[in-house]
Amino acid sequence: MKTVSDDLYRLIKSLNKSEKGYFKKFAAKSASGSRQNYILLFDAIDELESYDENLLKKKLKDPSLVKQLAVYKVYLFNLILKSLHLYGAYENSESRLSEMLINVKTLVSKHLYKEADKVLKKAKELALKFDKTKFLYEILGTERHILMLMPGKNALEKRRKIFEEQQALLKYISDFHIQSWLCDQMTIFVDYEADYKTAENAAKIEEIMSNPYLADENIPQGYYSKMNFYHTHLIYSGSQNNNNKIFYYLKKEIDFYETNIPFVEENPINYASALINFMLFSSYEKRQKDVDTAIAKLNTLKKRLKNKIPRETEMQIFFHASNVEMIIFEKNCDIHKGRLKAKQIERDLAAYGNDVPVNIKALMLVNLACFYLIDDDHDSALESVNLVLNDPKLSLRNDVIEIARLLQLLIHYELGNYDLLEYLAESARKFFKAKKHSPKLENILVDFFRNAVKHPADEHKELFDELAFRLKASLKDLSGNTPQVYFDFVSWAESKADGKKLVELIRSKV
Repeated sequence: MKTVSDDLYRLIKSLNKSEKGYFKKFAAKSASGSRQNYILLFDAIDELESYDENLLKKKLKDPSLVKQLAVYKVYLFNLILKSLHLYGAYENSESRLSEMLINVKTLVSKHLYKEADKVLKKAKELALKFDKTKFLYEILGTERHILMLMPGKNALEKRRKIFEEQQALLKYISDFHIQSWLCDQMTIFVDYEADYKTAENAAKIEEIMSNPYLADENIPQGYYSKMNFYHTHLIYSGSQNNNNKIFYYLKKEIDFYETNIPFVEENPINYASALINFMLFSSYEKRQKDVDTAIAKLNTLKKRLKNKIPRETEMQIFFHASNVEMIIFEKNCDIHKGRLKAKQIERDLAAYGNDVPVNIKALMLVNLACFYLIDDDHDSALESVNLVLNDPKLSLRNDVIEIARLLQLLIHYELGNYDLLEYLAESARKFFKAKKHSPKLENILVDFFRNAVKHPADEHKELFDELAFRLKASLKDLSGNTPQVYFDFVSWAESKADGKKLVELIRSKV
């Protein structure tokens, strides 16, 4: 049976109010005699809470429109894309450069070479300003094309200059690709794979850092190369749990972005992420002044960019910030604010659905579960963890899946589901055994749950004493994104051993 596509629905739902208004004006002028049908279809889909083609057909009523619905959907999809291409609210250097180069080609086709050359010079200035190497490469090629069509005086010297610029640009591009490759490797090993505890991967990380391109911040030339340089060092510092270096490179990133504001206005995600991460680490270190500074800068950025950037970009910034706030409330045991934030996150996840970036969604659900555990809301914690474990799209990061499986065991223990816990603990044992590295803390926890179900409840206090001791001993040899980073398993074991509430024990340590 053929699956009905919801591509058009997702595209329409991604539009903001001003984009929708622009499309309707565009469609009224562009869709000839069928324009009213396209607008009717657009509005009918926009009103749907989720995509249901049978319900859509009932809403449309017009038999001719319903009969040709598949054709209308394809044309409407392309019409929306065309309107977005022409929509000027998110105009950036690339859209301007694309338009300028199209104009140059038109002028050249009309043999208006001098006029084309004038536009080309302006395009070159813009491309250099915003470090747009792919456009620079095309611009140089077009300069050469025009020169060969109307050589004029000193043609050879002019051609030599273009050749030298092309060679320099190729070296510049090659250096950028090396920097981005180093950054991508580090990001995948540390953030995505979260498997850098193995001797093999730890050696690879050190090999990346030994590359001469990462030796000196004066080596990378250009905005994007330097951005990759700082980010590689930042992620490496995180893998080493070196808080001083983390702060150093976060500040480096923030200062770098703030001295390149035009780039930030074009693509604010990297700057926003640096501020959000700075806010989080400042909270860990009890540096409230730095937290307040980061929040103030982030709010200023949001106001400045409101309705000036794509909805997807706004969502990435919004959900990343919201996730970090949840972490801060959890780590500080701020139950009142945490509950309010948790409810807001639940509403936002329900409202935006599949539009939420999957990596952020997985982290948010895990962090929600950690907060609910501190708040003794085990049913809500289990619901969040199950959403992560039951959705293959949310399993991109190894560390997220690992912590989710451990939290699942802990929650079922708290709920007294010992029969299910015995099965899940054995499944978790096999899961961690298959890992390349030997996850000591994870194995300690899994062994505890496998053992606990075999003992009566009145003997569990002694088991928790031993668990707390073994967990604390294991932490001395661990680094990176261990489960303890997400949830305080040591304090949980201590609270069980001492018969105290988890939130009270953690507060006594904060």
